[in-house]
Amino acid sequence: VVMNSHSTKFRWPLFALLCSVSAEVNISNIEPRRDINGHLMDIHDGNIAQWHEGGLYYYYGMGYQNCTEKTGLIPPIDCPGIYKSFGECGFREDHVVNIYSSPDLLHWTFRGEALPRGRRPEGIYFRPKVIFNNSTQKFVLWINYLPPVNSWPYTPLHAYPNATYVVAQSSTPDGIFMVSTIRASVKNKGGGDFALFVDHADSDQAYIAYDAWSNGHRVTLERLSDDYLDSLGETVAAAFPPDNEAPIIFTRNGWYYLLFGTV
Repeated sequence: VVMNSHSTKFRWPLFALLCSVSAEVNISNIEPRRDINGHLMDIHDGNIAQWHEGGLYYYYGMGYQNCTEKTGLIPPIDCPGIYKSFGECGFREDHVVNIYSSPDLLHWTFRGEALPRGRRPEGIYFRPKVIFNNSTQKFVLWINYLPPVNSWPYTPLHAYPNATYVVAQSSTPDGIFMVSTIRASVKNKGGGDFALFVDHADSDQAYIAYDAWSNGHRVTLERLSDDYLDSLGETVAAAFPPDNEAPIIFTRNGWYYLLFGTV
């Protein structure tokens, strides 16, 4: 999907996003990633941000800890814990939101936890995203949240229709982030994969692009509040096709790009 800043057009083929950095480094997608101390980096499905030009890159992502179960018998076979009780592999309540920093995207230093378990509501967390609000001078963390289920079959799959987003903020990129919004006011219930975007060409207006269980996984685009701590709950783009997930939004040369893939 491609949207011009003056008019809106839709091109359904997806586009590849190419990112460049000032220095060339070789990064393996085969070898396990390790930090500067040689420890394996337990960090997944998050985002990388450079908060000012020439500064450190910050990597925010989930630590799933000692999960050893690899596959199941029924789809999605790579996500067997979704059919089991809360607390199983990949859907544990002790997942951590890890923070690493790097000067070059190759050498990473562990900074700590962004959202410790004792400072957040009970439940399952995944896919953290962090943006910066120039007006409030706060770093704002959004994260998928599955609240506990209190009826049979007590599985994460059963919890997804009630899924939402928790929002927290911090004065520093290292955290700790303090919860400000327990249930974001997005229009569609059962929020799934999402992306955040700050439009610096439009007074730093921020947006969330997300799919949801309640709308057939149609990617929705909504404006955030001025402090980025909630959604305004109003759709700002035309309807997109169903059965899609994993959106990302960015701008380049006056065009806005919204990418997503099939469920």
